[in-house]
Amino acid sequence: MPNSHYDVKFYVLTPTQSSASGTNAIGENLPGPGRNLGRLYDWLGQKFENILGKILFRAGYGPTNISRKIKIIRNPKWEEMESLAAELRDSDLRKLCRHCRKLVRYSRSGVLETQLRAVDAIIEFAIYDPLLNSILNYYVDSDSNEVLAWDISYSSSDPLLSSCRKALVSLSPSTIALHDAARQYGVRARTARMTVSFLRELFFPTMMGYLRCVYYLSSCCIDINHAQ
Repeated sequence: MPNSHYDVKFYVLTPTQSSASGTNAIGENLPGPGRNLGRLYDWLGQKFENILGKILFRAGYGPTNISRKIKIIRNPKWEEMESLAAELRDSDLRKLCRHCRKLVRYSRSGVLETQLRAVDAIIEFAIYDPLLNSILNYYVDSDSNEVLAWDISYSSSDPLLSSCRKALVSLSPSTIALHDAARQYGVRARTARMTVSFLRELFFPTMMGYLRCVYYLSSCCIDINHAQ
């Protein structure tokens, strides 16, 4: 009968159903001259995948390009951590939502490298930009969105995607506020305007919220390692 993985035929040799592989087998671990042909197919497949990836990247596809487009809309000098755009035009907001939705799609890609790049970008945006945090959380958590119809069995069988979802949910506005509090702390320390009320009412509570978030994420990672 045909073998769906190697596309070879097996022939019955004895009444005990023992069999031998044909000489046209192209699997890496199978005997016969077809093994070299299989290696050639693998090499050609990798080359084709790399070339196709470069073409798609130049055409503007992939998480790296989507991430760059999001940064341009929010702030062309994102790496310098300048102030983000306070107000956006409706057209820019629609573009932002569309790009965020694509980025979340890439986090569900079957290619591990694409997944990791998308997850890195999502976490960066969710931490540093409250607006992007809200948009990304909407697309990750929206049960009505057909793109993110998270199947329970699928999520539990894929630790990477499950961890990504838990990480985004835990990145609450209180966690993002840590960066504002840290900037204020630096300014007050340089200008000798550090006060007890600032530390007690803003900095310490924000820091504790951040630590709770980190603890939750670390527990998720431990669960994933045990599952593997």
